[in-house]
Amino acid sequence: MLAKKIAIVDDESELAETMNEFLNSNGFEAVFFTNPNKLLEFMKGEELAMIFSDMKMPEKTGIDLFQSICSLNLVNRPRFVLMSGHIDNSEYKSIYDLGVDEIVSKPFDLNDITTVANLFLENGISEASADVNFFAISIMDFINSSNNSFDVYLKIDSKYICVAQKGQPLTKVRIEQLFKKGLERIYLKQEDFLKYSEIQLKLTEPASLTKLDVIKRKKLISHFIDVIARSSLICNNKTPIIEKAISNFENLTFAFSMNQNIYECLEKIKKADDLFVERSTLQAVIASAIAHAWGWTNTKIQAKIIMSALFCDIGMRELPHLQTKRRFDFELKDIQDYESHTERSAKILQAIPGIPAEIVAVARQHHESDNGKGFPFRLKKDQLHPISRLVHVVSDFLDLIMADVKNIEIDKNLELMVDQRIIYAEQVIKGLYLVLGKEVHPKLSGLLMPDKTMIIT
Repeated sequence: MLAKKIAIVDDESELAETMNEFLNSNGFEAVFFTNPNKLLEFMKGEELAMIFSDMKMPEKTGIDLFQSICSLNLVNRPRFVLMSGHIDNSEYKSIYDLGVDEIVSKPFDLNDITTVANLFLENGISEASADVNFFAISIMDFINSSNNSFDVYLKIDSKYICVAQKGQPLTKVRIEQLFKKGLERIYLKQEDFLKYSEIQLKLTEPASLTKLDVIKRKKLISHFIDVIARSSLICNNKTPIIEKAISNFENLTFAFSMNQNIYECLEKIKKADDLFVERSTLQAVIASAIAHAWGWTNTKIQAKIIMSALFCDIGMRELPHLQTKRRFDFELKDIQDYESHTERSAKILQAIPGIPAEIVAVARQHHESDNGKGFPFRLKKDQLHPISRLVHVVSDFLDLIMADVKNIEIDKNLELMVDQRIIYAEQVIKGLYLVLGKEVHPKLSGLLMPDKTMIIT
């Protein structure tokens, strides 16, 4: 049986000792060295499961050390992880081709080290090998034509099989037959997924992503899904349409986390207080669900709605003194600071190359009201982007229920919004009733939805 002992070798003794203590305190058996030759001497009498090695050391480089270990012809070669802050993207492939198991960029979070250790020593390798080159689309929502623009894949037994190449017809009948066989999703390659969703973000090339990069992104999105699942709003109102929206949120946020700038924005949300994380993720899921209720199920519009609703308050991260306050408790200076967050959000998003203009517009407009008395520009409904009007209603609804210290029922809060519908898009309020499984208010019962009116009225 393979040993579970881990060795660290780094000429920076303080770092080596810190890593050693951290691993030992997290259930691993670790030893450390500051000289790679001392490690090789140690290996003559000890079996190791894993080695974390610095790349540049006076006596021997990390690559030289790895090759020395390979020359020992061990029955069970230890997993080998290089640590460096000086590896170009162009060098990754050649290092992996040598047989190095993983590369960790310095500086790193110590939790990344335990993640890598668990990945290789606790049977987590299958998670890391998830193919990040393919992204899912609901098979019934896939827009097709006689001249299909993409290579279309199915996932069968963890393998991706091309069922239609670019230019080959993928008819509605064929899609329906696949759906009847229980196949609910098709898959597009990364570059085609971007074209299909009409979002021109530059995603990281799959070949340059390390296993750790993939795991960190998967764990980040899983954290958001856990937050959503634990929310009392979702626990008490988990309708089929909300479940679809959660699935859509998970798929799309993971896909766009492959853009480094988007990943960093997602990390900013995660590092905020719990209430901010819950509010941002719920805002995206509820907005997505309402769009589903309207028949706006296509990935193109869903991607923009989810990203708009998730990131429109990212500027609040620059105002930490407001994040623990309820809006109802704001003083005058707080109100002024709060109203600046729309432009702060827009500037953060605008700095991301390829970000759709609609997402930036929603950041600026999602607190504007239909009657022109919102902020910051006092625009009226005919001047607003439709997604802004959708997100505005969802945002105010979440403000009501999250500040509801008297535990007023959701129905009562929805009724408050109906009474103030001069400032809201009525179709969005009706959408809230539908996605939460509530009986629609009589004043809205005859209201046609955007799938009939073609626009938000």
